Amino acid sequence: QLGAGQRLPTSGTVFISVKDNDKSGVLPVAAQFNAIGFKIMATQGTARLLTANNIPNEIVKKVSMGRPHVVDAIKNGEVQLVFNTTEGAQALSDSRSLRRTALLHKVPYYTTVSGAVAAAGAFLGEKALYTAATIKMIQNVLIGVIAFFVAWFWVVKVDRQQGQKVPASEIWTRFPKFVIGFIGASI
Repeated sequence: QLGAGQRLPTSGTVFISVKDNDKSGVLPVAAQFNAIGFKIMATQGTARLLTANNIPNEIVKKVSMGRPHVVDAIKNGEVQLVFNTTEGAQALSDSRSLRRTALLHKVPYYTTVSGAVAAAGAFLGEKALYTAATIKMIQNVLIGVIAFFVAWFWVVKVDRQQGQKVPASEIWTRFPKFVIGFIGASI
């Protein structure tokens, strides 16, 4: 997709219409896109399967079933990603106009379940990387806070002589400076 100058959308609506043999393979893909906030639009047969598996979706007509149909939805900017596998003469005829419209409107279009799985994996990989970086940043900040309190406790409670005031510079001397590197690298 990137080589063709197309970028995967980060939000919006995914249109899913797959032949019967591919229906079970597309379920995890639909669930993943639903989980990351995409709306799902599907033709009647695929929508029935998604609904039976508690995946919210909106039904849209095939091109051969009259208007408004999926090609109209793409032209109106209502669809940002297409997963479509076909079987049979009518489905192939419908998919021709669907592919052409998706291409003209720069909507990424996948014709195999493995392509759909790869697209879903790309989204999850990006989200997982962001989540991991956020968790690491929080961990590093907590390390810094804990290191400060350990240095403070050591100076004020353990090393301090009775009745002696402890200067702030002593806490700084005991504070492990590498923790500042952790925090700086995280931000």
